[in-house]
Amino acid sequence: MATKPSTTTTTSISNLTFEKKNTHLLHIPSKASSDGNNNANKKTYRIEKRPIPRAPIASPYAGSHVPKTVYISSKTPFMSAVKRVQKLLRLAERRAMAPLMGGKGKRRQTNHHAGRTGGDVLEKCQQRLREEKVLVKATGRAIEKAVSVGRWFEEGKGGGGEEFEVVVRTGSVCVVDDIVEEDASTHDEENEEEGEGGGSIDPDITMSMTTTTTANSSTSTQQDPTQQDKEPEKEGKEESKNQRRRRRKRERIREQRLKAFVDEDGETPESRTRWVNMVEIAINMK
Repeated sequence: MATKPSTTTTTSISNLTFEKKNTHLLHIPSKASSDGNNNANKKTYRIEKRPIPRAPIASPYAGSHVPKTVYISSKTPFMSAVKRVQKLLRLAERRAMAPLMGGKGKRRQTNHHAGRTGGDVLEKCQQRLREEKVLVKATGRAIEKAVSVGRWFEEGKGGGGEEFEVVVRTGSVCVVDDIVEEDASTHDEENEEEGEGGGSIDPDITMSMTTTTTANSSTSTQQDPTQQDKEPEKEGKEESKNQRRRRRKRERIREQRLKAFVDEDGETPESRTRWVNMVEIAINMK
């Protein structure tokens, strides 16, 4: 599901405008939270992003009625995307100029265009060429790369000069995120098991470790009287008024988000929806 895109003729990121729609986004509690009965079993939540649904990529040899789309991600190589667009544009030119070219079906094409002058046929072919566009689509962090691809064709860096027309459309796409519930106690137990990690240990090494630790402890008790005096001073320090005010504000915001996160029955949602910025760049030959 996408909104009606707005059309612009610029290929710079600074001039693109997007509508803000995530004003009421469902926030996930950052820390472990107990259930409604205040049980000791605390739970944490994490977000799993679903892939954005999109139409299957059409064959580059399909007819002009089938839209040709190139999807760009943040990991797509720049020149790879440019070459894919160039290939689709060359095939579109070949289909549009087929009535003017010889080869298979020449007799059928001459009969179809009988009674027309060469100028009329050429004008019709050029119109078909302008109507067939290659769409470059990207979302999120890949928008900058998609815009740079459109700028590459607009500036004619491939040697084509002013033969390409580029139109940029901006919009947003609605995506769904899964909310996965986890038990905080299970993670603590797993971490403890990893820390205990079994294995054979040499008894000579353990004896040397114990002797060194006892020696270090005896020296620390003899050489750290000043540090022992400083510890009560650190413990005696209390948080300032500003720190206490900030802490209470964070706790209040966390409680509000937790209340908004749980529904009337005290159950957590299984998913949430959010809007992602999208850009669509239409490239065609003039």
